[in-house]
Amino acid sequence: THAPFCALPRLLSCRRAQRLRDEWSLRLNRDLLLAMSLALSFVPAGAVAAAKQPPAEYAAYVAAMRKADAITDPLQRCLAYPDLPGNTWPAGAAKARCTMFLTPVRYSLDAIDARLKQAGGAAELEAAFATLLDAHFTDPAQREHVRLALAVFMDKDRDKAERIARAWRAAAPDSAFARVALGHVLADRGWDARGTKYARDTPAENLKKMSGYFLEAAKEYKAALEGKSRLLPACEGLMAIGRQSSDDVQTYATERCLYIDPTSYFVVDELMNGAEPRWGGSEEAMKSVSAYAQEKAAINPVLSVYAFHSAFYEIERMDDGDDKAIAVLAPAALQVPNAAYLRLAGGAYLRKDDEWT
Repeated sequence: THAPFCALPRLLSCRRAQRLRDEWSLRLNRDLLLAMSLALSFVPAGAVAAAKQPPAEYAAYVAAMRKADAITDPLQRCLAYPDLPGNTWPAGAAKARCTMFLTPVRYSLDAIDARLKQAGGAAELEAAFATLLDAHFTDPAQREHVRLALAVFMDKDRDKAERIARAWRAAAPDSAFARVALGHVLADRGWDARGTKYARDTPAENLKKMSGYFLEAAKEYKAALEGKSRLLPACEGLMAIGRQSSDDVQTYATERCLYIDPTSYFVVDELMNGAEPRWGGSEEAMKSVSAYAQEKAAINPVLSVYAFHSAFYEIERMDDGDDKAIAVLAPAALQVPNAAYLRLAGGAYLRKDDEWT
């Protein structure tokens, strides 16, 4: 059941005004406290090496951290990082974040392009992506990898991405994965046309272009769902389009995504996007999504990172939120492996010249 979303249509009743430009970015920096976590070891190698010598009680921990920091492979570095001292993170949450976000995708955009130019290339891609889709539901270590594999079509070089997506679509007209690939490109073109300003400050011509791209993207996503009913990236794309332009589409896509996988990280991430006040949501709506995420964290421990999102949302937007970040987000970071909480709390401590609290 999805009891926390019994009022879903009401929560989604407002049209949103501004795109969340990078919805699943962790926005990490090199704060020392950010690096002090297995889950937060996305920082570049060498970032911790320049830190000041730690107090004696932290010496062993920092030595282990610096050893991990020397590993050049992002995934292996993440897996090698010691957990934050004193944490009560859900079992497996930190490791799951590493494998979910840092496992290299099987095919780059160029590799897909090369395969499509070879005999049997389209068939190879179809089989590989079908395997990834099945693995999402059967192998926790491969959760969301099909989503990340298709995200290569969100490349900033839109012309290149569209050329390759259309080539795939032409080579495999019945491929749901090729349709999602093209849907991603068209949706991103729509977001580009939309821009980041409020609707009232956006030229009508831009909004018209956005709507045209979104309409074409939605056709691709819906066709993909008809071909592969469990293809989450398709309904996730529809959720995001609906968040900007259509309550009906957003509600339909949300219900479909929750039916396909009620524990998907990216589905819950998009739910939280839509619950934020900047998209017409509210503190109550964010807390509702957080409660849902915590309920499902027993199945997918990565969802624990949303536990304190409403507080984070408020603190991040304060002119001076350092005291509140220390009071609320520092202890929150000991409960869930959320890089953003440590980013704000760590920065607040550093601005107070307190590097080791």
